[in-house]
Amino acid sequence: MKKSKKRFVRVKWLVNTVAVLLGFLFAVPAYAQTNVTGTVMGKDGVPLSAATITIKNKKINAVSGADGKFSIAANTGDVLVISSVGYDVYEVKIGNDKNIVANLNIKAGTLDDVIVVGYGTQRKRDLTGSVSSVSMADVKKGSASDITQLLQGKVSGVAVNSDGQPGAVPSVRIRGFSTFGFAQPYYVVDGVPGSATRDFSPNDIESITVLKDASAAAIYGAAAANGVIIITTKQGKKNTALQVNYNGYIGNDKVWQIQKLTNRVEYQTLNNESRVNAGKPLFAANDPTNTGYVKNIDTDWQKEGLKNGTRQNHNISLSGGGVNNTFNMSLDYFDQKGNYVGNGPDYKRYSARINNTAEKGIFKFGQAFNYIHSHENLLTFRDD
Repeated sequence: MKKSKKRFVRVKWLVNTVAVLLGFLFAVPAYAQTNVTGTVMGKDGVPLSAATITIKNKKINAVSGADGKFSIAANTGDVLVISSVGYDVYEVKIGNDKNIVANLNIKAGTLDDVIVVGYGTQRKRDLTGSVSSVSMADVKKGSASDITQLLQGKVSGVAVNSDGQPGAVPSVRIRGFSTFGFAQPYYVVDGVPGSATRDFSPNDIESITVLKDASAAAIYGAAAANGVIIITTKQGKKNTALQVNYNGYIGNDKVWQIQKLTNRVEYQTLNNESRVNAGKPLFAANDPTNTGYVKNIDTDWQKEGLKNGTRQNHNISLSGGGVNNTFNMSLDYFDQKGNYVGNGPDYKRYSARINNTAEKGIFKFGQAFNYIHSHENLLTFRDD
C-alpha cells in the first residue's frame, strides 16, 4: 500500500507539471512581442533624430534615426515613452496600430534647462553658483545697438547705464562696484574670452548667461572678478531645410521728459531778486531802466537744441543643415541718429557673419567669419 501511494503521488505531480507547461506554451502567443515602428517629429514637423524611445517600466529602448524613424519590439498594451532634449516627454499606448507618429512639443523653461557655464554646460537644477539665464524672447522686444543695453532690467543684480548717445558703450555692473579700477564684467563670445560686444549685432544672439559670483573666477581667473557674461551666437541645426529669416524695424527716438523752464520774465525776476539780496547791482540785460535791457528775446533752448532721432535695423539670415553639417549666414545693418541738433551724434554699423560645422565620426570641424564696419560721429559742432 505504501508503494502504490508513492506511485500515485508521482503520477499526480507529473500530470500537474505537464498541465502547467502546456498552459504556458498556449499562453505565450497571446503576449508575443511585435515590431512597432514610428516617426518622431519635432518643431514645424521636422523629423527629429536621436530621440530616445523606451517601453514604460521595461528595459527596452531604441533611438530614432536621421529621418526620425524608429523600430522597437513591444506588446499590445505597452506604453511607449519618447523623449528628446528640449522637448516634452511624449507617451502613447500601443493598440492595433503598430505605426506610431509622435509630434513632440518644445519644452517650456524648467529646472532641467541646459545653461552654458564657462567651458561646459550644466542643468539649471544642478547649479550651485549664482547664474542667470536671460530670456531671449524678452530681450528681442527692445532695440539697441549694443547687446548689453538689452540686459537692462532683465537680470537681477545687473545694472546697465548708458548716456543715450548712439553707439555709446554702456556701463555694466554686476552686484555693484567691486573695485576702484576697471569694474566692467568679462565677456565671452562663443568660447572666446575677452571679446568685444560693442560692434556685435544683437540679432545674432542665441543665448546669454550671466555668472555673478566668485565661482566664475575658478573658470576664467582674476579677469572674472567683476562677473562674466557668456554669449552664444546662432548656429544652424541638423536635418533642417534652408530657412530664410528677416527681422527689421524703423522708429523714432524722442526725449521723453522735457524740463519745465522759466521764461524771460521769470528768469529776469529771479536773477534780480538774487542780486538785490546780495547787495549787488542788476545786470544790464535784466534792468528795465538800462538801455541794454532785453525784452524781445524769449528762447526755449530745449526746443532749439533737441530734435527727434531715428533708428533702424535690418537683418536677414539663412540657416539649415544636413545629417552631418550645419550652416548659418547673416547680414545686418544698423543706423541711429541722436536727439541733438548739430553735426551728430549718429552711429552706423554693417556686419556679416558666416559659420558652419561638419562632423565625421568623433571629429568635428567648424569655422566662423565675422566682418564689421562701423562709423561713429560724436556730439561735435563744426565752426563752418
